[in-house]
Order: sequence, then structure tokens, then C-alpha cells
Amino acid sequence: MNNNVLMVEAVKMRQMNFRFSAIGIALMAFGGLGPVSPSLAQSESGDFDFESLFAESGDNAADRNTGEAATSDSTPAQTTDSVAAASDEPAATDTETLDTIPVDALSPQEPQPTTPKPSSRRLEEIVVVAQKKAELIQDVPISISVIDEKFINDWSITDLNTAALYTPNVKVADAGYFILPRIRGFGTDQNNKAFEPPAGVALDGVPYTRLEYFTAATFDLARMEVYRGPQGTAFGKNTTAGLIHLITNSPSEETEGFFDVQYGNYDRHRIEAAVGGPMVEGFLNFRIAGLSDDRTGFIRNSATDQSLHGADPYGRGTNRKGLRLKLDFVDLAGSRLKLSAETVKVELSGAGLEMYNPTDTLAAAIRRYEPNTDFIRGNNVNTIDDKDFRNVAIDTYNAEWQYEIGEWSLTALGGYSVLRDDAALDTDATPAPAIFAADKDTSPTVTGELRLQSPQLDGLLGLNNVFGLDLGTSEVLGGLYYQGRDIKGDGIVFRFGLSYLDLLIASQASQNGSPVPSPAQTLLSLIYPLIPAIFQNTNSDYTEEVTQDFDQQAEASAAFSQFKWQLNPVWGVEYGIRFNHETKKAQLNQYYSSSPSILLPLLGVTEYQHDLSRSEDNVAHRVSLNFEPGEDFGIFLHWAKGFRGGGFNAFSFDGSPGTLDFEPETAIDWGLDFKSTLLDGSMRFNVSLFRLDVNDFQVLVSESTSTGIGLGTTMVQNAAKARSQGIEADMTWLPTEWFTLFSTFGLNDTEYLDFTNNACAPDNKNTDGDADPLCDVTGKPFPLTPKYTATMLGMVTLPLSSSGLGIQIGGGFDYQSQQFTDTSLDDRFVQGNVLRWRATIGFGNVFQGWAFRLQGENLTDERITIRHGQLIPGIDAEGVDAPRMIYGSFRYTFGS
Repeated sequence: MNNNVLMVEAVKMRQMNFRFSAIGIALMAFGGLGPVSPSLAQSESGDFDFESLFAESGDNAADRNTGEAATSDSTPAQTTDSVAAASDEPAATDTETLDTIPVDALSPQEPQPTTPKPSSRRLEEIVVVAQKKAELIQDVPISISVIDEKFINDWSITDLNTAALYTPNVKVADAGYFILPRIRGFGTDQNNKAFEPPAGVALDGVPYTRLEYFTAATFDLARMEVYRGPQGTAFGKNTTAGLIHLITNSPSEETEGFFDVQYGNYDRHRIEAAVGGPMVEGFLNFRIAGLSDDRTGFIRNSATDQSLHGADPYGRGTNRKGLRLKLDFVDLAGSRLKLSAETVKVELSGAGLEMYNPTDTLAAAIRRYEPNTDFIRGNNVNTIDDKDFRNVAIDTYNAEWQYEIGEWSLTALGGYSVLRDDAALDTDATPAPAIFAADKDTSPTVTGELRLQSPQLDGLLGLNNVFGLDLGTSEVLGGLYYQGRDIKGDGIVFRFGLSYLDLLIASQASQNGSPVPSPAQTLLSLIYPLIPAIFQNTNSDYTEEVTQDFDQQAEASAAFSQFKWQLNPVWGVEYGIRFNHETKKAQLNQYYSSSPSILLPLLGVTEYQHDLSRSEDNVAHRVSLNFEPGEDFGIFLHWAKGFRGGGFNAFSFDGSPGTLDFEPETAIDWGLDFKSTLLDGSMRFNVSLFRLDVNDFQVLVSESTSTGIGLGTTMVQNAAKARSQGIEADMTWLPTEWFTLFSTFGLNDTEYLDFTNNACAPDNKNTDGDADPLCDVTGKPFPLTPKYTATMLGMVTLPLSSSGLGIQIGGGFDYQSQQFTDTSLDDRFVQGNVLRWRATIGFGNVFQGWAFRLQGENLTDERITIRHGQLIPGIDAEGVDAPRMIYGSFRYTFGS
């Protein structure tokens, strides 16, 4: 028998061994990672290797985990397998190995010593870019959570609202017209375009301050990184509560892609797809991704033709479209250049507010406009007459250039984004043409950043020792930053109708309980002679309009540096500093845009013009003491100081002094982070203790008039002091090779330490008994902020056959404790404890790259209030989260 025959027999034996072990590869069926090479499913002994099935293979996985801000050279190792896969040395093929086998290789051998097989349940390491460089999450002294691509695919995460459920003390309520992001309870309650949120968002390294970026289509994501606490040293001002960083998939060196389609109740149709690979081998790689996501609203509008003035038949629907192209010039004259272009369009059909619990007098007044008006709470029906929507279009272009100067790394990042916002709101949320608002604007943002990162330096910046004392190692990163943000308003239009006074008469009559005419009745009798005769009735369509033009130009520049000093293998110190300078200019022009103007002055709406400007400088700091006695455990004590910039109020009806601008707020954060990898690498458990104090906390309040007739004064005020403190914990565990358990817990104890001038509920003015027509909420918790939150998800993955067919079954819950649902913090507006369940079941074939899945969310159809209060005294309004959602999906993945 010659060598060629022996090689053939050996190959047959290996093929047979592969067939017997292939059954295990089915555990990858629903990871969304596509077909797996047979070599990845076998250990050297020929047994099935579970570890490879839970980790993405090849160079693409390592490259993706570094994000846009990291080069391939700075990518930390993921696992032993992924390092081998990403090695520059080509792996030997079976044929190459067999060519070296001599004829007597089949003769009996002496027993060889063996080493214990490493655990196949070790979790893949996670790399983040929270500090503008690639680092293992276990080494970053920040309270941080990561939702990776596999989790997103397994649980069909399609928006930030759902993703935030699985990050402790983070909420992103998508309430149609209203966008309500909160981190540790700090957030923005109204859509005042010049009121920048304390919870920021960044896309591929570029931060943005407009709330509309939270609604952008989330598709083809590599991961979502959530940083809690001030992030001013890395991402600038206006991140006093934290930041959500969305990192999209990068082009790969191998051809790959996927196609995912979903169909479900409420006419849900969602298609997401991506394809990428080399365009010019070794020079240019590309990736193109697209999304179409459409769902009908779940709030039915009962208005008939009698009252409709353009309102949609359903509220709270979504229509998202997105397209992204990314190019990666991997070797451009010794440097690397990444380019991306993205366009996103989002259509949200209204706030979907339901009115309930009206007084008899007010209910009768409203039904004069629409007899079919619905006042039943909890039936997902409302009755509005006017348009109610938000349409957002965002075009974004980014470029990132990386160049190695010896062992130093130079990175230049540039971005240009244009946001176009078109919104309308039936402000009174009734079928009466009482108050309507519409707004349009364009917001271009130009961003530039240049940073230089050192290699690991011996000693303290090159100084190896002092008096014989070894100074360990150090690293430094420094840079310059600029961002220009404009708001080019096309006019905020408010339309006020005579019917507004009609509703106020009914409201005041309900409260007075007296035959004495209310102030609104007296006023109405006086202005009737001034109104054209055709409109002289209480069921009138008579309206007047006011237009507010608001333009703003903001420029922010900064110099920043981050320094890490590893004194020895156990102890380390990190320090970050950022010098910020910001200027803002605004032009406000409010004028009556209809004739005659009789109602507007009486309602407190005046004409005014103002040119405003402001400038501020501040210095943000972050320092941490790191204790890491081993690779799998670390304790980090950190302190940070951040700022949220002052600005102008784009939501003032009268333009009175003191209502048009507001001052900066300051945040101080203390944290103690414990990060660990346990049970031979099969469990990752992180917990953070924190206290976040904010001075001059910015809040939007409305001060009503003493008569209850006018619109009052809307202003941004600086509350004296607010505090958030508690615990943030998350755990991922592989108790077996076929079961994954994920859990989070949040404790967020919030309190206004000193806030005497909060807005009252419309029918509950001046609760503190003084002459100030505002309410003292000192000692109360923040609105829309549960004290306790928790989630738990379990996933079982089992093979069904040796052909690659497998099944996956999972389920879990999310919990939140009671919370105030209105900024007035009125005890009537509270959402109780909520427990929601979700489940998934699916099957697929890992070799062929396809998977079917059935998903259910909010299975017990819990009703969760996300916005509450009174728009008119005498009737309550409520906006709720999505009801039960059931949908199926099919996903096909190809390539590496």
C-alpha cells in the first residue's frame, strides 16, 4: 500500500468522523452568524466543540468588535479560537498535514500524555470603544452595558425602546410625537428643539444632541454600547446622564451577508438585508445594508367625517426606511480610510393619547364636536380631529482616516449630518379644533475630531523608575474636537380655536359647581361681537394662528486627553480631562399669521422679536483607581464631573424676560464598579454602585395664569439640585453547552433634593400654599423613573439531526416598579408595578444558513402608561406602550 492510498483512506476516516460530530454544529442555527465551517465545529480530538458555535469566526468578528474607532492592530484577543482565525499565518489544510504522514504512521504508537481540554463554555470577550480606543469591557472603569449582534438577532431587537429594556436604569420611550430617552432618570420631557437632552446618542463615534436621532432606524448593528454617568471627557457636553452608542457593522474581507424578513400583527412588515466583502482584494472592502420596517398603529381613531381635519385613522404606527453604504480602503498609501453614507426616513403616526375620566359637563361639550367621542380607558381608542405625526429624514456622511506613526496611531474623524423634522400635534387631544401645533426645521451638524494614541510606554511616559522604584507602564490619548450645530426653523405654527374657550367654560363650570359665570364665560361674551358672525357659536370652527420662527447657531470646540498609568500588574490609575468652549446664537420672531387676531392676545400669546447670544467655558474631569488582581476580576473606583450646556427656550408663548434662556447644569458622579468572569469563563457578572448629583438641573415647566384662561408661561428652569443613586448589574451565564441565561437588575433611587417651582397639574395649582403658582416637589422622585427594574432571558439551543437542523426555545420577562407618569408628580398619575413576558421558538439549519422563528412580546398584554396628565382641567390624557405583539421571521445568512 503506497502513500497515496494511505492518504485517501485517512481522508475517508476524517470525513466519517465529521459526519458523526456534525450534529453538534446545529447549536449555531439561530445565532444569526450564518453557515459555519466544519473545521470550527470540531476540536482537535474530533469531538464537537460548543465554544466555536457561540463565537463569530474569522477576521470579521475581530474587526467588528473594535468598532469604528479602532484599528485591527489594536484589537484585543477575543478567544483562543478567534485569535487563531485572525492570525496572519494561514492554517494548514487536511491535505497539507497528510502530505507529511509517513507510511508507518498507522503502526501502533506509545500512549502520549494529554492535557485537559479547555472549557467549551467560556464566553467570548467583549471589546468596547467607550474611551475612544478599543478595550475589553472588563477593563473599562465605567458602568457600561453592551447588546451585541447575536443578542439583537436572537431576540429580534429592532429599536432602542426594546433594546433599552435590557440595560439597567435606561429607558427610551417611543411615544410617537414624543421622544423620551432617560438614563438614571434624567431626561427630557418635552420636544423643545433647543433643549438638549442629558442622555446623549452617538452613531459610529459621532455624538448628536437632537432627540430625533433616537428614532433613527436601527439596522445592521454590530452592537449597542450604553455608558451610564457623565461622559464629558470622551463625548463632550450634554451627556451628564450617559450616552447610547450605536456601532454599525463594518465591511469584511470575505463575502458575507444576510436577509431577514418579519411579518406579524398590526400589519407588521419588516425587511432587513446586508451584503459585503472585497471590491478590490486587499485594497477596498464594502458593505451595503437596507431596512424597510412598517407597522400600523394600535390606537384607533373613532372620529367621523363630522370632525376630521386630516387626522390618521390609527395612531402610534411606524414606518422606517434606511440605506447605508460603507467603504473600507484597507491600505491607502500606508493608511486606512473608512467612508460611510446613510439615509434614514422615519414616519411616526402620532402620540396616540387617549382621553378618559371627563366631567359630565366637559364630556357633553366635547361630544358636540363629535358624538362618537370615546372616553373609555384602556380600549386603545381615541378621538382626535387634527393631524398627529412626526416625520424625520436624516442623511449622514462620515469619514475616518487612520495612520500609524511608528507605534503611535493617528485618527481623524469627520461627519456631516442633516436632520429634517416635520411634525404636527393635536395638542388638545380631542375632536374639537381647539389647539393644533405644527413644526418644521432643518438641522445640519458638522463634526471633526483628531486624536493621537500612544502605544504602551515603559514607565511613566517613558520614565522607567524613580529612585529605583519601577514605574510600570503608561498610555496616553489626546485630541481636538469641533462640532457646529444649526437649527434652521421653517416656523412653529400654533392654531387656537374659539372651541378652546368653549372647553375651558365647561372645565371651569365643572370645577366651580356654581351658577356664577366663569372667567372664560365672561370673556367669551365680550369677544363674540368682535368675531365674524358666521363663527358666533360655541361649536365653532373659528381659529387664529401664531407663527414662531426659531433659528440657532451653536459651535462647540474642545481639547481632551486621557491618561492611563499601570503602576504594577494589579494597580492602575486613569485620568481624563476635556476643555470645552461653546457659543450659541439664536433669533426668535413670533408673529400673528392670521387675521383678525382677537383670541391670541387674550390667551397670553404675544408678538416679539429677540436676538440672543451666549458663551460658556467649562472643564470636565474623570479619574479612576483600578484594582485588578487577576484577568477575571477587577474593582474600579471612579469620580467624574460633567456639564450640560445652557441655551435658549424655543417654546415661549409670550417672550417675557426670564423665559427665553437658561443656565448650564453640572453633574458629579461617584461609582464603584465590580467586574468579573467566573466559573471557568462561563459567567460574566458586573455590578456598579453609583451616586449622581446634578446641580441646576434643567427642566421645562409651565406656569398657568391666575384665571385659568391663558396658556401661561412656558420656560426652562434650573432646579436647585437632583440626585440619582443605586445599583446597576448584569449577568450572562452558560450553565451548560446548550443553555444561555441573561439577566439585569437596576435600583435607581431618585430624588429632587430642592425643587420648589415645578409645574402643577392644571386642576391642582399651588400645592405648597404660597403666592407662587407653582408646586414644591422637593423630596419626590423623578417622573417616568421606576425605582426597581429587572430582566431575565433564557435560551435553549438543541440539535435535531446530523444534517445541521436544530431548534431554539427561549423566554423571559422584564419588570419595572411603580413610577410617576406625569412631570407634575401628582399622586393621581402613577403607573403600578408591571411584569411583561416574552417568548421565542424557532428552527433552522446552520449548514444551509436559514432559520425560522416565532416571537411574542408582552404576552399577557399588559397596559403600561408612558405618558400621563391633564391637557385640559377636568379630563385625563394617557399614552401607553405597545400591546401584545406576535410575529414570525425568516433569516438567511451566507458567507463567513
